[in-house]
Amino acid sequence: MDKVESALNNFAHAEADFINTYIQKIDSLIPFSGTSDPQVNNGVEKAAAVAGTVASFVVPEGEGGKLAATGLKVSEHAAAAMAEHDVSEAMAKKAIQVGEKFFDPKNGSVVSVVRKGMASGKDLAVARGAVSGEVTTVMVNKNAVRPRFIPID
Repeated sequence: MDKVESALNNFAHAEADFINTYIQKIDSLIPFSGTSDPQVNNGVEKAAAVAGTVASFVVPEGEGGKLAATGLKVSEHAAAAMAEHDVSEAMAKKAIQVGEKFFDPKNGSVVSVVRKGMASGKDLAVARGAVSGEVTTVMVNKNAVRPRFIPID
């Protein structure tokens, strides 16, 4: 198993562990999704539905190699934000690797924050879809950690 496949597997396991660990904490924070079962009517049930989705997340065979060849999966919005803030792919990867991890319940993402990680002294934050792993946005500002963020130990 190469490093990318290992990292993807670690991310999937960390994601499942996060949801199991914080199921009570995020009880009232997960909004109801029109794509989920209409019988799911409280936070714990919603979190369980999300955990079931995460548990079914599998990286298809050979996908790790494709990601290694192309680098990060980055949304158009994130690519524009990276260009706007002069954040290279290497910087985003490093932020994901070493940054403090937070769950953003509003956007369903895991945010990696490097406090004062930019030459300007501002924070660098890279948000990735909690299930897809796709970089969805990059933020550079004085305090990237939002009050809604839940720390991931």
